[in-house]
Amino acid sequence: MSKDQFSSLLQKIRDAHSHNKCNMNTKSFAQCISRYGGERDHNKVQEFITNITIYKKVENISDDDALKGLPILLTGVTDTWWDRVKNDIKMESRFGSLKIGVCPKTLAS
Repeated sequence: MSKDQFSSLLQKIRDAHSHNKCNMNTKSFAQCISRYGGERDHNKVQEFITNITIYKKVENISDDDALKGLPILLTGVTDTWWDRVKNDIKMESRFGSLKIGVCPKTLAS
């Protein structure tokens, strides 16, 4: 491979990486590492909600995109719960609903 060919290849790789980097920031929870599996522990629920709220703000994720992406952060019983209630949840109460839906009533209020 000639020096010119190598430079051209390197530039294509850089361009592709730059393009992919932009695409990875398509305002989703895809890179968020926080997960919630349904533990009925107020502290774990609150920690999850705090983590994803901060992530949402830092990544500038819209409310619609957050609702669409939330299922990738839910595992186990919470994923099943979300499938049942997602169409009834209003944006303003989405995280409060998560707290109410998965925590014992005394902790969710």
